[in-house]
Amino acid sequence: VAKSADVADTVDNGLNYLHIDGNHSSEGAVLDAWSYLPKMSIGGLVLVDDTTPGDKNAFADGVMCAVAIVERFCDLAEDHGTWRVYRKVR
Repeated sequence: VAKSADVADTVDNGLNYLHIDGNHSSEGAVLDAWSYLPKMSIGGLVLVDDTTPGDKNAFADGVMCAVAIVERFCDLAEDHGTWRVYRKVR
C-alpha cells in the first residue's frame, strides 16, 4: 500500500479515467490533482467525490481546492451534488 502521489511516477501517460477520493485535505487533494491530471488523455474522465462546499458530513472544502485545478484542464460533464464528472479538454 502506498500514497497515490508516491506512485504517480510509475503510472504511464494516457490515463482515461481518474477518481479523486482519497485524502480530503487541501494539500492531499491538490497533490492528487497535480500528480495525475498531466497523465490524463484528452477526452478522459475525472470523477471528484465530496464536492458539496460547506457540507459538515463531507470534506468538500479541501476537495474544492483540487476542483479548481481540475477545472483548469477539464470541462464539467455532470454535477451530481456530492460528486462531479469532468472531461479533460486541455
